[in-house]
Amino acid sequence: IPMLSLYQYVAKDIVKDATAYANACVLKGRACAAAGFVSEAADLLFDVYAGRGLPDVVSAERPPKGQTGLPPKKDLYFDQTLPASAEKNQASVQKLIESELPPELAEVYPASLRHLLALSKGELLLRLVDSTPVWPHPDEALAPVCEAVEATFGALR
Repeated sequence: IPMLSLYQYVAKDIVKDATAYANACVLKGRACAAAGFVSEAADLLFDVYAGRGLPDVVSAERPPKGQTGLPPKKDLYFDQTLPASAEKNQASVQKLIESELPPELAEVYPASLRHLLALSKGELLLRLVDSTPVWPHPDEALAPVCEAVEATFGALR
């Protein structure tokens, strides 16, 4: 994860390459999900889907004047201390399920990055329901997540 943070820094601040930065974010998101840092992984994927932080794309979100960094995304925060089906997590889980690249970003990102992003989304959704080794998940509230995982991997096939 620290090396991927360095990759993010070099891609964004040194090279100023939007594709490399998005790739770094996706790879770091995958690493965070695999390490159990679900909140961080979700934040990274939300940023890639929104184009937030990209160094040279017009649609990238900028911090308010006089501030550094972006304001926290409290409405999309995934609380990993609670189950994915908890009411507090529903907005971020639903947003992740519905996440799609806007056309202007789909043109910027190469096919390999779009596929990697879809794979990471599927892996993160799987991570949300992996607490019980049963498919489909016995928690009815997570049925849409299971369907989204199946659809994501079906589309990648």
